[in-house]
Amino acid sequence: MNQLSLGLDIPIRPPLYMGRSRGGARSSSRPESSGLARLAQRQLRFKLTPGQDQSKPSEDGGVGGEDGPDTDDESLHKERADHARSAQFTTKIQQEIQIMTKTLTDSIPGDNVKSTINPVNLMPEFPSIEDIRLSQDFHQDIGVEKVLAMIPVRKPNRQEYVRVIPREDMVIQTYILERKEENETYLVAREFWPALSEEIKAVALYPTVNRNGILTLWPITLPGADGRWNPWHRSAANAVDLAKRRWIRLAASKSLGGYEVFTAAADLPEPIWPEISANEMLKIAFKDFFINSLDHPVIQQLHGRI
Repeated sequence: MNQLSLGLDIPIRPPLYMGRSRGGARSSSRPESSGLARLAQRQLRFKLTPGQDQSKPSEDGGVGGEDGPDTDDESLHKERADHARSAQFTTKIQQEIQIMTKTLTDSIPGDNVKSTINPVNLMPEFPSIEDIRLSQDFHQDIGVEKVLAMIPVRKPNRQEYVRVIPREDMVIQTYILERKEENETYLVAREFWPALSEEIKAVALYPTVNRNGILTLWPITLPGADGRWNPWHRSAANAVDLAKRRWIRLAASKSLGGYEVFTAAADLPEPIWPEISANEMLKIAFKDFFINSLDHPVIQQLHGRI
């Protein structure tokens, strides 16, 4: 590394030369050739060189190497002192630069220093396909527990395959009030059944699960007091009995006046039923759709009061 050197070349304006006449009186005439030579020599000696102390006497006995008849000039001594201080300041700056340069050089590795970090070693080993393949119960692999926050009350749509839980203790027979225009189904408290006999109907609520594991309550209208069913209700009840054993799909057929039932062609796995009681299902399914007062907004609308 090349060392940095600083040199200050400060030109010195020579003072107005005041020569002396032979009689001792000062003269304002221009100096002779010998006076010019001494002036040029003076300027050359005042050129600063790093590390040189201009305040020390030179070999010829003059301060800063100056000799001649003008060594007693006060202005000359002042100029020499200023240059001496500048030289000392320059030397100090050079020393600090050398120290900083050496520090930077030592902190940067040279060309012979090679990195021992291999980028390939930083990449983790890629897993095999079997290590990342999802299992059939993949939700349990990450500790996910499904929370039932909503249970719709509806019949299955024509594009989903469903199963019905084959447990009679999970089937709930009760009265409900349907608002078909709003697609809403309400559970009605027992004490209001007589007052709302014209608006409610008796149904059996069957817990149903589709292929996505969505739990719903499928309302099947029960036979009337005379034991008669219309074709739509009867075909739906028949579909429920089959869905307890097979995956089925339901489609309305106007030409038949009932529902067509289709079974899955493949041998699909058994559904995973949620661990929940019938009472808990009712609370979740009807938490916002429970009529327990004649002042309920739905009753008020039916009576034309609001």
